[in-house]
Amino acid sequence: MRVLRTHGFIAAFFALCLLPLASTVARVTVVQPVDENRKLAAPPAWSWPPDLTAITQQAERWYSDHFGLRSLLIRLKTQIDLSLFHTSDRVHVGSDGWLFYRSVMDQEKPSVQKMLGAHEADILAGINAFGAALRAKGVHLIVLQNLLADRFVPEKLPTSVPRLPSPPRYDHFLHGLAALPDISYLDSQAILGRLQQDRPIFHKTDFHWNDPAAFEVAHALVERIARLERRSEPVWSHKLEIETKPMSGWTARFMPVFRLPSEDALFVKPTWTHAPGYSPAYNEGGFEYVARVATPSPTLLPPTVVYGDSFFDGIMRSGFDVYFGTLYRARVKHDLKLSGIANSLPADTRYLVIQFIEVTNAMMLAFADKTDLALATQMIRDRP
Repeated sequence: MRVLRTHGFIAAFFALCLLPLASTVARVTVVQPVDENRKLAAPPAWSWPPDLTAITQQAERWYSDHFGLRSLLIRLKTQIDLSLFHTSDRVHVGSDGWLFYRSVMDQEKPSVQKMLGAHEADILAGINAFGAALRAKGVHLIVLQNLLADRFVPEKLPTSVPRLPSPPRYDHFLHGLAALPDISYLDSQAILGRLQQDRPIFHKTDFHWNDPAAFEVAHALVERIARLERRSEPVWSHKLEIETKPMSGWTARFMPVFRLPSEDALFVKPTWTHAPGYSPAYNEGGFEYVARVATPSPTLLPPTVVYGDSFFDGIMRSGFDVYFGTLYRARVKHDLKLSGIANSLPADTRYLVIQFIEVTNAMMLAFADKTDLALATQMIRDRP
């Protein structure tokens, strides 16, 4: 009997060892393949005469990335880590269902801290110089930045998150930004801080603020432009209506588990209408979205250009564009240069809004690029 048990154990172990190979040959997947946010290894490249060492290494890498049941095992391991140990390789698992990207907390935030230590003065000087050049041509620069969820719910962070100096260097940067004379700075932190007393302002399972929070910042941004236009009456007219929907956000989806964490998330219910003659266009002249009114009324705000990241999507979903005769929306990209922004501005632009989140190193460093800044400001001076 003991011999049979030993042989049975050996047979079972051997079968388990062969199972991944068998499932690879049979192309059995069992579960949805895991999106690993990287390019998986390619099959071995054969040549003559063959380099057996290289081929063996390539084959090993390919098999490691493609063997059968790989996605199942990854999901099983991740689900066990999350369910039993409240941890994940990709995500910091906080209290009360809050999730935070590890790459943001462990790498990007410390990187910004270090970057500002070296370049903050140049960045602030560049922003002001860019704003001054625009102002001389009748274009007003408005800067809007976004802090991330951990700044508003630090009590939800797990102990695994690296602690930055307090206060963070970014707060010093924001004080400098607010003091610049040739731009208009919109303090979203103050707006969100007030809102937080009444309702959640960020999703638990997603990287972004929720749309009702973005709605209030959109409202403030429209009224800021209206004041700069010397409007005596408020411009924003539609009311906020909030609806709740179940959601598993992108941070939750970043974890390859069988059952995604979810939440009852807050969204904005549309309560606005566009003006007669409203006409949207997409992917036009370098802008991902352009909203125009054929014959704009004097009540609409003048042509405005927005360069923003995914946080600005919530502002757009709040009815922001209905208050403009023309609104141009472009996406902040990692290779964006100020000269590219200057070159893109339509002739009738009156306002330029630049929005970025606190870990957008590339956008901030674009203002410290003195060579490109000189080119951008010259392009602005050459505008008719």
